Amino acid sequence: MPDEEKLFKSPEEKKREEKLVEEKPTGGVEEVKKKQDLEKLEEKLEGKTSVLEAKPAEKPEAKREAKREAKPEAAKLEVKPKEKEKKEEKKEEKKEAKLKREVVLERVYSIPLASVYAKPRSLRGNAASRLLRKFLAKHFKTDESKVRIDVKLANAIRARGSRRPLKKVKVNASKDKEGIVFAELRV
Repeated sequence: MPDEEKLFKSPEEKKREEKLVEEKPTGGVEEVKKKQDLEKLEEKLEGKTSVLEAKPAEKPEAKREAKREAKPEAAKLEVKPKEKEKKEEKKEEKKEAKLKREVVLERVYSIPLASVYAKPRSLRGNAASRLLRKFLAKHFKTDESKVRIDVKLANAIRARGSRRPLKKVKVNASKDKEGIVFAELRV
């Protein structure tokens, strides 16, 4: 056994252990610390196994089987089918609500956004969105809070980044009975 312990010790551990054995403790605190260091070293050595005692490597087939067994557990963590159905129903309701919208007024505008370039670069993207919203609210005679900008339109405005928004954009805008204005990109 003593030979095996020497095999697993690093040079630093050997030096440390030799110092601890050679030095005689003078004070109580130092003595306790040295004993603790020795105990830690012994625990580390007990945890290590020799090359001969090492376990053989697992076969790839065994690893695959373990993964297959773990998959059903992961499936249990997935969203329940009822919850998925509820989400799909909500999406369908939203789509139907958009289709049910009774359009009162529909227009096509070419909105100039070049005046945004007078602002600092970092504020231009947000300013362009505000300008678009303000323009539509004015021309459809509604409040700015009732103007909805389509995602595709918002992305088109910032296509070159927030610092360099488009200078002009063509928009299909429609107003419904509630006074909500919906703006889409004209293709």
